[in-house]
Amino acid sequence: MQSYTFSFIGVGNMGGALARAAVKKLPPEQVFLSNRTFEKAEALAAELGCAAGPADRAARDGKFIFLGVKPQMMADLLAEIGPVLAERTDRFLLVTMAAGLTMARIAALAGGEYPVIRIMPNTPCAVGAGVVLCDANRQVTAQELEDFSAALAGAAGALYGLNYSSLAASKFDFNTSILVLVYVVLGGLGNIWGSVIAAAVLYILPEALRQFSDYRMLVYAIVLILVMLATNNPTIKTFLGWKSKGKEAA
Repeated sequence: MQSYTFSFIGVGNMGGALARAAVKKLPPEQVFLSNRTFEKAEALAAELGCAAGPADRAARDGKFIFLGVKPQMMADLLAEIGPVLAERTDRFLLVTMAAGLTMARIAALAGGEYPVIRIMPNTPCAVGAGVVLCDANRQVTAQELEDFSAALAGAAGALYGLNYSSLAASKFDFNTSILVLVYVVLGGLGNIWGSVIAAAVLYILPEALRQFSDYRMLVYAIVLILVMLATNNPTIKTFLGWKSKGKEAA
């Protein structure tokens, strides 16, 4: 019996992008695709060099089983593949992307206390460094979560287009380039951690200010200006230089 590292049940926008990301890190022979409309899975499988087949086979032969269906369809899917999962004696994990369904609910719908990973591929950036947020229930081991993360490392940048349904050169415009540059400038040239922190803060800040509605971007702009003035203040630079020298002397 052929086994697969990743099996995808549902290869729509999200599932298809993750499948494409998976084959960047894994041999295509380790990826299995399934879809309610089989022709769609078959076409993507031909493109990626993967195998395709019915959902019950994906549930039977996959280690990480991606449940890539809409939340309202999840109960029916898990009712269909639940008996197959119950018959398995080997280790497997369920991976959900469904909004509004907790990991406990997914396990309950599947009919057992199965290991479940929940992912939120909603914070990618436009420079090929996409991020997939993930969480896991207590049945998932640290090693399994590490293996899963490593295999999905190929998702960098692949998820960006899901925010727009399609990719075009116009999406990566001058404003996007400036935003990436601001990440680096505010974080400090040559300072990797500073750039990471700046990117995180500047990504979260507009969302945190969303409650201010029309004033949100104005407040965001003011904060940017204040930060840039502060980082170029001679007194602050002298203070930071003194602190740095003090650490070196110590």
